[in-house]
Amino acid sequence: LGLAWLLVELGLRTRIGPRIKAIAKEGRALLALGAIVPALVLGARASTFAENEGLYELAPRLRDRARLARSVAIAPPLVVAGQRQSFFVRAEGAGTVRVAFEGPELEAQALGHGVFRVDLEPTAELAARASGAITITISVDGADHAETVPFVRPLAHPRRPHVRADDGAFCVVSEETNELFLGTAGSLEALEVVRVPGAPVACAIDGPRVWLALREEARLRSLSFESDHAIEDGPEIGRGAIAMALSPRGGTLAIVRSGEARELVRVRLAEGHVDHVALEGVPLEVAFADDDVVVATRSPARLEVVDAAGQRLARRELVMPAATLAVTPEGEVVIATGAFDEAGRDNLGNHFVEDQLVWLERASLTPRRIEVTARRTDRQDHAGDADRGLSPLSLAFDREGDLFVAFVGSSELGVYPRTAPPRWRDLGDHVFGPAGVAISGDRVLVTSAIDGALVTLDRRSLEVLAERPLAPTDAELLHDAPSMLRLRMGERSYFEGTRAGASCQSCHLGVPTDGEAHNIGGRVLAPTLDVRGLAGTAPFLRDGSYPHLGDLYEVAVAEYRGYRAPAGDRHATLEAYLEALPLPASLGPRDVVREQRGLDAFVRAGCDRCHAPPAFTTLARYPLHTVFPDVADDPALSFDVPALRNLRDNEPYLYDGRAARLLDVLGEENRPNRHGDTRALSDDDRGDLVFFLESL
Repeated sequence: LGLAWLLVELGLRTRIGPRIKAIAKEGRALLALGAIVPALVLGARASTFAENEGLYELAPRLRDRARLARSVAIAPPLVVAGQRQSFFVRAEGAGTVRVAFEGPELEAQALGHGVFRVDLEPTAELAARASGAITITISVDGADHAETVPFVRPLAHPRRPHVRADDGAFCVVSEETNELFLGTAGSLEALEVVRVPGAPVACAIDGPRVWLALREEARLRSLSFESDHAIEDGPEIGRGAIAMALSPRGGTLAIVRSGEARELVRVRLAEGHVDHVALEGVPLEVAFADDDVVVATRSPARLEVVDAAGQRLARRELVMPAATLAVTPEGEVVIATGAFDEAGRDNLGNHFVEDQLVWLERASLTPRRIEVTARRTDRQDHAGDADRGLSPLSLAFDREGDLFVAFVGSSELGVYPRTAPPRWRDLGDHVFGPAGVAISGDRVLVTSAIDGALVTLDRRSLEVLAERPLAPTDAELLHDAPSMLRLRMGERSYFEGTRAGASCQSCHLGVPTDGEAHNIGGRVLAPTLDVRGLAGTAPFLRDGSYPHLGDLYEVAVAEYRGYRAPAGDRHATLEAYLEALPLPASLGPRDVVREQRGLDAFVRAGCDRCHAPPAFTTLARYPLHTVFPDVADDPALSFDVPALRNLRDNEPYLYDGRAARLLDVLGEENRPNRHGDTRALSDDDRGDLVFFLESL
């Protein structure tokens, strides 16, 4: 076709041109018609062609590399309303950098070596903006550089509620939208919404006051449940709150936090007295057992019982972390976990998950009862399939001692009586993925973070009594904001259990990571990675084998028998959801001078050759044995260079998780000195480098 076209064009430029003018006119039409058929065939088979020719993997890598290789580059390529975000800019040789997110210019902090950081605080203008796209303007020494990136305004995500036992008054927070919801379980209509800055993670009602723990604020906050809801400062506990519990008799709060420090904080509200107990792992959950406090951590997966004096009474290592925990009226500890072994042995199965509830005696944490919740039903078509009791995420006891369980992976409410068989209530026709449950008298309050909704049920019959959406429904989003419906559908796929019982959230515990090693693909025992902040960093997984985040859907289909219910284009919606998850803001202390020294050590050791700013990765892939010859001898194994963001709470480190601390990465686990020239660094240099890495 191309040769014929060329001959016609040459003919038009010769003396015989006029004679063949009519022929050329017809020839062009025929050539255009002839090109249509190959184009249609290529379009129909584009994905197959791209995959066979290696373009499917190459395209996203080249796209993201090209963006990060610009003379002025910023990361991450995502802006989320209502959340504090930190962005890094690379502008080599620049003196001053200012960044505008379609608003006032913000001065960027110079860290050296052409690297700048800018913190974006939540604003009313961003909170009112519709999801879509936003233009970031980077002014480098007066010259503007613009880049358009996705902008997301999250929907309400109510998680675990707290109920006042005597009258059913409840509170529940939405961290994503900085909202507190107040109401009564008897009537969901009279619901009040209070704006709360600082990313609220938990609330508790003690008498007439509502107490709030906030991830980004160092102080507890409180307000009156009945009056004007004016927010007041409470005792200072430090930033990084993760979960909170109120003592059975009231008057004392227990908060676990991570960020500036990992610790259990006990607050006596009347005196404002605060006690701190250091924790070794990243805390996940906390509950009171009389005056003792039970804490669940990850990295390592562990349970601990701490008394009022801060002394540890019991400790138990777990195979997988406790996704949630509660205490029976008699003081037994109950946990929900994806695997349990009485001897604490590691699970070597390929992403093996067997959801279960474990009752443990408090004094010794010895198991007394185990209930495997992931059950097979007659709806399944293959041996080993499961579709009931998947991913228990919230526990609550009623006054009779029956345990109510919210299963986010199968949209069920399960009831485990003391002696009788369990009962089930499928809530899929009302809400998807219940994330929280609380009991008040004969009312059961259930929350769905995914759908942004509340539901109340009768405690005995499990009949749904009332529903209350806090976010737009699917139908409303389809009409007004289809892009947000796509994110919601992707979030459902992320939490929904597969036929084999596992889901994405089974190993990532919501959206961070469980920090545990899983036998991924049967090839290497490796810890899970944090799924936040992945936008613009293709390829994915430890070995970089997935060019697109949506390819994770293929894992569900190929390894875990797919999903029971059809749900549109899961590949595209799952990718959209994951790409919209922002990196959490750094909560550690800011010391710019020390960060500058740390970045200087980073460059002197050659770390920037592979972990180049602003995303702190070159998106390259290397054979393992070339970087870690002392522990990897299989030339077939390769690893993707990860982005060094949000490292503080994401240990263990390295592709196989053998480094418990960042200092181990720089020292003991780099004996051949191929993972950066860390031998060239002094002990002080390494300390500064770790400080810098944790500030990312």
